Amino acid sequence: MALEPNGTWDGARTYEPGEWNIRRHMVAHHIIARERLCQFWNRLIEQRAAASNAMQLAYVEGAIVSYVQITGYRGGARAILRLIQNQQMPPNHPLETALCWQRYNIFEGPTGDRNYGRPDHFPDPGADFDSPLGRCASEHIIRAGRLRQASEYMEAFVAPQAPMTTAHWCLAQLNLVRQMDVIRVHDINWYGLMPFTRFTALTAPQRHVFFEQCYTAPGLPWRKTHAQIEHAYDVAVAAPA
Repeated sequence: MALEPNGTWDGARTYEPGEWNIRRHMVAHHIIARERLCQFWNRLIEQRAAASNAMQLAYVEGAIVSYVQITGYRGGARAILRLIQNQQMPPNHPLETALCWQRYNIFEGPTGDRNYGRPDHFPDPGADFDSPLGRCASEHIIRAGRLRQASEYMEAFVAPQAPMTTAHWCLAQLNLVRQMDVIRVHDINWYGLMPFTRFTALTAPQRHVFFEQCYTAPGLPWRKTHAQIEHAYDVAVAAPA
């Protein structure tokens, strides 16, 4: 059971929503680490339980409601608050998925399975900032920066005696990106197959063509010969905008 009756989350990785259509041989990765998300949520629950007066309680509950809404949970945030208050959170509640998979915080990338061609120089990005987002398309750079800032606020908030204001600064950053979609694989220059400046100069259709040419072969989508990679590069550069 990922959620305890009082609403705390054990950090378990639930299945990502099926409607995302993460493509075959790809996997959804976090930008802000899943463990950091878990610590932040549980700290909110702890702060609610420790509130010593009505003003503090209202302040924390406001943050919980805001965060539930930001995560994309499809339901009433106030109803979640009542379940937490009464320690009646049922097992396998949809809130688990919302807490684990916040769409704006996710990017699509290869699995850690070496049978699918992960090269030695590119380790599994896992759930944290060991990700290729420094090499993503330019339109995602601002989002990545805001999420990095939000993660730093989360880290500050979970520290002992941290002020509640750090949680609200975090929520303010998350609110700016909450409507954004999963970053797709063709928006990331995964293996440096072309110089970063050339990659970011490509239009979105050109990037898409580039990556389609790189991994459409059946079986091992990332194992390409030098000639195949050069061909993909040429096709991408020549593609119409």
